[in-house]
Amino acid sequence: MSPEIGAFALILALCVALIQAVFPFIGAGKGRPQLMEIGCAAARIQAALLILAFAALGLKLPAFTAGGVMGGVFLFSHSLLPWIYIGASLIALGGFVLLSERPKRKEEA
Repeated sequence: MSPEIGAFALILALCVALIQAVFPFIGAGKGRPQLMEIGCAAARIQAALLILAFAALGLKLPAFTAGGVMGGVFLFSHSLLPWIYIGASLIALGGFVLLSERPKRKEEA
């Protein structure tokens, strides 16, 4: 049950982050300080939800090594997979930057 609580807390933190991103901008555009103050409260709520998610997911960590429902997932996961994704995304970003460079015309140079 602990991983589900952690995942739910992360989803709620994402929703609070969206509120934190949108309402202060609207308040700044319309000059309403009440909407801008929502950002401070949302930051505190988001921090509390992330701490809850970290605690809920961290408490389940000893159960990974002891077996249980999540033990098989932990034992048979590919430990280098996140690094493969990070490397692939960095390579893709480099290719995008390389291809997005606009060649200069002779009259611009």
